[in-house]
Amino acid sequence: MDTFFQFLQANPFILLFFTVGAAVGIGRLSIKGYGLGMVAAAIVVGAGLSIWASTYGVKLQLNEWVKSLFYYLFMYGVGLRVGPSFVNSLKGDGLKFVVLSFVSCFVGLAIIVLGVRIFDLPAGTAGGILAGSQTMSAAIGSAEQAVTAGAVTLPPGTTPEQASGMIALSYGITYIWGTVGIILICKYLPRWWGVDARGAAMEYERTHGVQNVDDADSDEAGRVFRFESGHCSELKPASVPKESGRGGVSPRGVFRVA
Repeated sequence: MDTFFQFLQANPFILLFFTVGAAVGIGRLSIKGYGLGMVAAAIVVGAGLSIWASTYGVKLQLNEWVKSLFYYLFMYGVGLRVGPSFVNSLKGDGLKFVVLSFVSCFVGLAIIVLGVRIFDLPAGTAGGILAGSQTMSAAIGSAEQAVTAGAVTLPPGTTPEQASGMIALSYGITYIWGTVGIILICKYLPRWWGVDARGAAMEYERTHGVQNVDDADSDEAGRVFRFESGHCSELKPASVPKESGRGGVSPRGVFRVA
C-alpha cells in the first residue's frame, strides 16, 4: 500500500479522479432510503484515504493550481445553472424567498462568527463551518482563496497550510451533519411539534381541490394539438382525448405542450 499511496501523491489528477470515482459509487448506496450522497461520500473517501496514507508516512494533497482550477469550474457551473432563473426569482412570491435567503445567510454567518469567537477556535475554522453547516461548497473555496491570497491576517505562528487544514477539517465534520442532520430534522420535527405532516398535506389537497399532484395540471394550463395527415389543429379542452399525456404523442396523434 505504501507504493500505491506514493503513486497517488505523485499524481494529483489520478488521486482526484480516484477519489471522485469511489465517492460516486459509495454515494449511490443507501440503507433504508438513507445515503451519504456523492458530496458527503467524497468527503468521507478523501478523509479516509488521507488518514490511511498518513499511517505510511505519505501526505496526500492537491496542489493549489488544481484546487483553483476545479473551484473556478464549480463556480462557473453554479452560475450557468442559477443565472437564467435569477431575474425571474425577483418577481412575485420569489421575492419572499430572496429575502428569506438573505436573512438565512446573515443569521448563519453571525452565529458562526460568534461561536468561533466565544470558543476561541483556530484560524480557518469559521470558513469551514460556514461551508459545511450551510452546505455551501463554494464557501470553502472562497475561504481558502482568502487565506492563500493573504486577505486574512493569520495569528502569529499559524501558517496558511495550517489554516487551510482547519478549513477542510471543519468543513468535513459539519457538512455531513448539514446534509444528513437537516433530513432527519425535517422528518422528525413535525412529530416533535405534534403535527401530522401527511394528514396536513392531504387536507391541503382536499381544500384546494387537488386530489393528486399528478392531476394538478388543468386543461387551461396547456395547449393541445392534433396532427393528422400532415395537418396540425388545436383542440378545445372538452375534446382532448384522455390518453393524451403531457408533453407526449398519443396513439391518436395528439400532442400536449405546457
